[in-house]
Amino acid sequence: MILRAGVAVLLLLPTAAFAQGTPPGPFGGLFGRTPERVGKEYRVFEIRTSSSGQYEESLFDDAVPLDSRAASGAIASVNVGGMYEQRTTRLNLRLRSSGTYQQYLQSPFNGGTSVETSATANFRVATRFGLDGSLTHLYTPYFQFYPSFPSWTPAGVLVPPSSPYVATVIASHTYEAVGSFTSYYSKHSSLSASFQRRETRFSHRSDADLSMYGMRGLWSRQLNRDFRLKLGYGREQIHQSALSDADFVHEFIDAGVDFEKPLSLSRRTTLGFTTQTSMIRRPGTGRQYRLDGRVMLNSWLSRTWLASINAARATEFMPGFIEPLFSDNVGFSLMGLFSRRLELIASATGGKGVFGTDASAFDNPRFTMANSTVQLNVAVTRHFGLYGQHAFYYFQIPAGSSPVAPLDQLSRHTIVVGITAWIPVFNQERGERDSR
Repeated sequence: MILRAGVAVLLLLPTAAFAQGTPPGPFGGLFGRTPERVGKEYRVFEIRTSSSGQYEESLFDDAVPLDSRAASGAIASVNVGGMYEQRTTRLNLRLRSSGTYQQYLQSPFNGGTSVETSATANFRVATRFGLDGSLTHLYTPYFQFYPSFPSWTPAGVLVPPSSPYVATVIASHTYEAVGSFTSYYSKHSSLSASFQRRETRFSHRSDADLSMYGMRGLWSRQLNRDFRLKLGYGREQIHQSALSDADFVHEFIDAGVDFEKPLSLSRRTTLGFTTQTSMIRRPGTGRQYRLDGRVMLNSWLSRTWLASINAARATEFMPGFIEPLFSDNVGFSLMGLFSRRLELIASATGGKGVFGTDASAFDNPRFTMANSTVQLNVAVTRHFGLYGQHAFYYFQIPAGSSPVAPLDQLSRHTIVVGITAWIPVFNQERGERDSR
């Protein structure tokens, strides 16, 4: 059991090299980020690579039986990837591919390679009409159950530790295809629709497979610079192989306003919120309603320091779990520059939730998680950087909520040091065409 738990926390390390995220201020071209494109048309091909060493050990696991604890140890990671992007007056095309190899540095010396490939295209058919599409494939021998960071976490080059929350040594393939169109039929109004298909397939555990397809439509009107009126509807059908008797139907209504406004006390501080009503049902049962949404407060403390506070309620269907998760999360982040070449990124998140539409299905249906990360980035040159990080994370899930989870509780802290490199192979930019 110790061996199983020891390898259970090894999984894909999302590399710092591809993270873009919120601009850190006037020196965003450093730290391995792609500089802002100023040309009207351009073609770019760049290679990004990173490597790191990590040591991790358990925290607060005294109550967990010794043979069920995840073992401590060192991990080495290497990532190499490439990105090609082409933009014209009508078309924006982006192709990405990256591979990450990870290796435990103590017995039993487990290792594995994860590969992610994606393609996105945006085509402006006419002045006020556009088409968008994307294809994504991810293969990993180590499956991650819950996102390492919520979507509001500053991307920058904040690197999630290589074993957040819970994972297991089981290979999986995830496929996703998305297509959409948007019509700006008037100066302040738009109409859009999207279609999505996503599947996750586990090797040797087909009972944990998940598939989803859905669509959504949205009408919106910009009332002024701060308020946007919206009315939309979406529907997803989710098939969990572990629940072969019936599929979940997830409906959501976007009705109301989106709001984002600088506060009167400071033009450098903005407050925003958005809402959505979710409805979950299975054949033969009634609908279960939930009000989801997000509140965001961002403040530029100075020219190069940004602080953010966020809170969110979400309804999620995740591969590896047999029931939907109803979660509530709150988070804080701070990022900025001590000097032109030294950057700090800090983040802390906490959340809780309930698994399943029928809480009585589990002895304890509660889900809890917390994480915090402090990272320093040093730009040695424009194309080469170093980083150091300390991270903590904790999770607890209901027993029996996942057919492929070896652990119901885990707490870890990690120390990471790494290097990143950005190699622009070619960059062809062309400015505004002369109308004469």
